[in-house]
Amino acid sequence: MDVTISSSGMEVSPRLGESTRQKVGKLNRYLSGIDHATVRFSEEKNPRIADPDICEVTLEGHGHHIRSRVNGPTPLAALDRAIHKLERQLRRTKTRRVDRQQHTRERRAS
Repeated sequence: MDVTISSSGMEVSPRLGESTRQKVGKLNRYLSGIDHATVRFSEEKNPRIADPDICEVTLEGHGHHIRSRVNGPTPLAALDRAIHKLERQLRRTKTRRVDRQQHTRERRAS
């Protein structure tokens, strides 16, 4: 999977970049065919916001576009929350896909 990392208003450390590539790369096991991932880190400027770091992850491939945008106290925590959210979305997408295939097979058999 091709992973693109960008940021605005902050610098992505090598540790954060490596961790991002590793965690996003593991998402391919939930739904095959994901070709490209875009990860964007940014920071809220409003001091009243408790979790100022934002992580946006977009997965694309084989007609699927799955997006997650979450806040966190640190960029790494925001990444973990985004990965957790994407795992749920990918499981749901795969379940729908499998159910649709099984329903089609049942129709053909009867």
